[in-house]
Amino acid sequence: MKKLFKHNSGRDKERLNIRFTEEEWKDFLEGYAKSTCRSHSEYARKLLLEDPVNIVYRNQSFDDFEEQMAGVFLPLVQKYLDILEQRNLSDPIFISYNVQAYRGQPGTKLHESRGLLYRALDEKGHFIGRPLKASFFDFKPTLDKLEQKYAQNLTYKQEQKQRMEDKMIIALAQNPDNLADLRDSLTKDGVELSLRYDQAGNCTGMTAVDFKRRVVFTGDELEDRYNQRAIQQVVERQRLRESWELTHKHELRQSLRQSHSLRIY
Repeated sequence: MKKLFKHNSGRDKERLNIRFTEEEWKDFLEGYAKSTCRSHSEYARKLLLEDPVNIVYRNQSFDDFEEQMAGVFLPLVQKYLDILEQRNLSDPIFISYNVQAYRGQPGTKLHESRGLLYRALDEKGHFIGRPLKASFFDFKPTLDKLEQKYAQNLTYKQEQKQRMEDKMIIALAQNPDNLADLRDSLTKDGVELSLRYDQAGNCTGMTAVDFKRRVVFTGDELEDRYNQRAIQQVVERQRLRESWELTHKHELRQSLRQSHSLRIY
C-alpha cells in the first residue's frame, strides 16, 4: 500500500491521502459496509487510530431477508411501483412479506435525493434492526432501477389484466357466501387477495396478486364486478348466511327442548 502524507500548514486539520491497490480498496469497502460508520473517513480514522469499530455481522436471518427481497418482494415492486409514491410501500400486500420500503416524506433529504430504505419486519409488523439503503444489497434495488423495470412491465401488466378478470369471474360465478372459500379458490389458481375494511367490517379496497404471472392489480384497476364491490357482496351474503344459521340453530334448540324435554347446553 502506498501512502502519501500531506501537511497543510495554516489549516485546522492535517490530512492524510492514502492510495490503495484495487484489492486493498475492495477489502476496505467490505469492512466499511459491515461497520456502523457513517462515512469512509470515519471508518479509516478508527482503523488508523486503532479505535474500536462496531461491526454488523450478517447472519442466516439477514440472508433469508435478502433472499426474500431478491426472489419475491422486489419483482413484485417492479411490477407495481405506483404504490411506492401512493403508500410508501406500507400496503398490506407488501407488509405480508415482512419487508417495508420507505421513500421518506416529501421535502426530506431522503425523498429529495430519491433514496430508498428497506427494513425487515417481525410477525407483528415491528421493525427488526436498522433500515438498509437500497445500495447495500448486491442486486442494488434502487429507485432508479425499479422505475426502469416498472416502465418495462407496464405493457405486460395490461396484457395480463384480462387473465386476472377471468380468474375473478370463475371464483365469483357461483355467488359464494364464504369469503374464506373464495380466497382458497383463488389461491389454488395462484391469486392472493389483500383486502381492506372499514370499522364496520365492509370491504373498501383490495389488491390481487397473481403469483404465477407475477403481476398485481388494485381493485380500482379492475371492473366493479371483479373488485372490492364484488367482494363486498360476498361479505354481505356471508353475513346473511351466518345470521340465518344462528337463527336456525336457536330454533332447533328450542324445538328439541319442547319435544324431548331436554336441556341442551
